[in-house]
Amino acid sequence: MGRLWARLCCGGGSKPNSPGITSSSASSQPTSLSSPMGQLWARLCCGGGSKPNSPGITSSSASSHLPPPSPPPPQYNPTPKTTQEPAPSTPEPPRPAPKNPSSSHIGKPNSPEITSSSASSHLRDLPPSPPPQYSPMPKTTQEPAQSTPDPPRPAVLQISSPIGQILSKPYVDINQNYDLDKELRRGEFGITYLCTEKSTGLKYACKSISRTDLVNEKDIGDVRREIAILERLRGQPNIVEFKGAYEDRSNLHLVMEFCSGGELFDRIVAKAAKRSYSEEEAARIGRQVVNVVHVCHSSGVMHRDLRPENFLLVSAEEDAPLKATEFRLSVFIDEGGELFDRIVAKGSYSEKEAARIGRQVVNQ
Repeated sequence: MGRLWARLCCGGGSKPNSPGITSSSASSQPTSLSSPMGQLWARLCCGGGSKPNSPGITSSSASSHLPPPSPPPPQYNPTPKTTQEPAPSTPEPPRPAPKNPSSSHIGKPNSPEITSSSASSHLRDLPPSPPPQYSPMPKTTQEPAQSTPDPPRPAVLQISSPIGQILSKPYVDINQNYDLDKELRRGEFGITYLCTEKSTGLKYACKSISRTDLVNEKDIGDVRREIAILERLRGQPNIVEFKGAYEDRSNLHLVMEFCSGGELFDRIVAKAAKRSYSEEEAARIGRQVVNVVHVCHSSGVMHRDLRPENFLLVSAEEDAPLKATEFRLSVFIDEGGELFDRIVAKGSYSEKEAARIGRQVVNQ
């Protein structure tokens, strides 16, 4: 029976050309399975045991020679997924505001480990943070641009509150803007001074008329008319340029162009001591006098007081131009208007025939 199991397990015989087991050696050894080598072959061929009731190999003897069986591998049983619906959330009730925000604890709300006292002690243990450092921006010093000096401005006269009776304008203190200097000439209707404008340094002639000489409405009307005529004749080459009129509590001031050559009358007297005027020089002066008459009549003005004392020389040069002045007796004329037949100028420069005709007209 052992040999039958050996053949069945070994495929009907031993491996050809096997040195250990041959057909003759197997038949000559019938009881070889009871030996240790037979039992080893039986275990190898039968998978660890012999057939039940087999003589020579029993279950108890076979189990005593087998190694202990290894434990079975663990089986993986996946946990079934359960779909759990979320529980309906209830709105959280509002929390009361802390009475003292500074004493509220720091950390997770409702944390038993961190309380307000422990948080305060923890904050006290922390090192104090350094105060912020203030670093101001550096100031940049920018040099101002070089400004060109403004041109001299005309004088701005200081005006006081009362209203003047002559000009119907507020009083003006002329000394605030002009420096009155020496006296230039003294006439029938005022005194002329040299004055300097403070803002520009230019020289002007200031004719000052005392308010005590303006006693009635006729005198006030004459000086008002003189100012109006000077304003109309501005810009003419042989007439003094008018600057402006100012009134204070004592005087009326007429500021006009300054002619440094003096009166024509003084020039004639000075020349007569050396030599008389030549015909050419007399023609040059006479042409300028006639031009003054033409300009005045073209502007609707009649001078009525043309004489050498009322012509000024611009400078001391021999050929200095003439400038007419003193328009106190001048009037406005209109075509077809009033007839002026009254003699108002001094008789020393009038011809006897003209004076006689004038007296006859006046008497009529």
